[in-house]
Amino acid sequence: KFNYKIDSDSKDELGTLADSCNEMAESIYTLNKDLQKKLYTDDLTKLKNRRAFSMDIKNCKDPILYLTDIDFFKNINDYYGADAGNFILIEFANMLKEFALQNQMSIYRLGSDEFLILQDNEFNKKEAKNVIENLIKILSKKRFVNKKLHIDTTMSITCGISCGEGSLLEKADLALNE
Repeated sequence: KFNYKIDSDSKDELGTLADSCNEMAESIYTLNKDLQKKLYTDDLTKLKNRRAFSMDIKNCKDPILYLTDIDFFKNINDYYGADAGNFILIEFANMLKEFALQNQMSIYRLGSDEFLILQDNEFNKKEAKNVIENLIKILSKKRFVNKKLHIDTTMSITCGISCGEGSLLEKADLALNE
């Protein structure tokens, strides 16, 4: 219990020792809290990560996964450089975060250019199709511009959807690759 405080009114060595212990405990508590946050958060995009997804999906009654992959992302990195690639990932993550918030979904970055949208809802093929079409529509209007990095581009995504039981992430990955 690092949030425990030692009460001391003493002004002697014991009081100084108690104050030092309290400061150390507070520092450890803060560092532990930061470490816990980093454990479940992607450093670059500040989205939840794969580990957070593994925890969150356990609480879903009817999970639907939308696994998205930025098309030809390697070309963006190769042509514009890693800083531009990171810029694209951050901007795309922010767009996805807003989309997920408006649609009561959770968003995760799995790694590289793969993002996952988690929805806890009974599966409806027409609604799932609408989700992807709306996301693509929003993305089609988005320009990724950063004059400092000399980038002005659009992008597209590929998406795989899975629902039901079993290894949903593996199924979504198979659907994405199909």
